Amino acid sequence: MGEHRSQSLARYVLPLTFLMHQAINYPQILRAIGQALEYLEVDTFRLICEGNNYLVQELSQGAEREIAPHASDTHASSSARFPDLLFTPADIARLENEGRARRRQPEGLPQPDSLANLLRAAGSYILDDNSCLIEMTKRDDHCLEIRCKEESGEARTERMEISDLYLIFVRMYLKRADRSRRVESQPEVA
Repeated sequence: MGEHRSQSLARYVLPLTFLMHQAINYPQILRAIGQALEYLEVDTFRLICEGNNYLVQELSQGAEREIAPHASDTHASSSARFPDLLFTPADIARLENEGRARRRQPEGLPQPDSLANLLRAAGSYILDDNSCLIEMTKRDDHCLEIRCKEESGEARTERMEISDLYLIFVRMYLKRADRSRRVESQPEVA
């Protein structure tokens, strides 16, 4: 009888856990982390989702990475590698608020090829795919490797070309611009 009860409970726990993850705003979270990584001029990294926290490991800068492609290389400059970074929900909220303040300054159009916007596009892709982020890796300037858990509970890994993320960002930007135009064109109700 206890085994039947455990199986029945498991049927509800997995979907509930999955629904809790779906409340996560991956585009916003990943954009904030991307802004922090841009500030550090990070080119490669491994991001791991640990509950509500995000651990970023294996960070390096591009020029140094080309000289020493492996972290264990003894010829690597100490400036090429960074310590692991842990982003908590409070850190992400602070970074998002700081980023929002900078974005309000009229500096022209957003940079779709910036790391922050590429990660935002990846977050939008994950959200639209109804998946839960497990891990994301950027090893070069050509693609992101994204590992997600599907609603079925199965994990899958997908390579997203930077050009595809660029197109996702452009669609997001155009959709937002279209919404803004519709709001502006609606007559005011007195």
